[in-house]
Amino acid sequence: MGNYLSHIIIDDKKKLEFIDFLKDLIAENEKFNITSITSIEEGFEKHILDSLSGYSIIVNAIKTLGIENPQIIDIGTGGGFPSTPLMLYDKSLSITQCDSNSKKCQFLLDMQTKYLMNGKVENKNIKELNKKYDIVMTRAFSSIEKFFKIAKNVLNDKSIILFYKGSKDIINQELEEIAKRNYFKNFKKINIYKIDDFDFERNILEIVWEK
Repeated sequence: MGNYLSHIIIDDKKKLEFIDFLKDLIAENEKFNITSITSIEEGFEKHILDSLSGYSIIVNAIKTLGIENPQIIDIGTGGGFPSTPLMLYDKSLSITQCDSNSKKCQFLLDMQTKYLMNGKVENKNIKELNKKYDIVMTRAFSSIEKFFKIAKNVLNDKSIILFYKGSKDIINQELEEIAKRNYFKNFKKINIYKIDDFDFERNILEIVWEK
């Protein structure tokens, strides 16, 4: 259950596009308080590189599911993380960005249009969604237990869920807390990926859910 991942390589052209996006984010943040990060340098590490750390996991998840056009959603996306950097990096990815904040959702729509991203936006509370998704991702949204209490309605009979988390100890504690819950029987596979090269600890928890 222990895996290690390093940063993906970003060419100069793509890096400039990420920097332009961060400039838009910071400018919009002055009006709508989208993120606590207000510098390009910090934003590049904690938003761009952090979001992209799950890219290879998503690519493998798509291969595992064997679906040509998988339905992917980013729940509680906020300013668009991790989904915006992922769609900017790989324009073939189509990710639904879901958030209950209408101002943030308008920003997401504007960014998708400006940078020709292949996504969608749902300005809804997670409980209001009536669609199933093959791959579900979330960063800084909730505990694992709370997620399964409020978000099971978006899971297919087989879905892959990615939780961007902090320390591995916290992940293990949260998994222990829900081990006796009824939905734990639907956890067919669990992987924890430790992301190297950050000044902070980042682990991504992957759960294969099957009914």
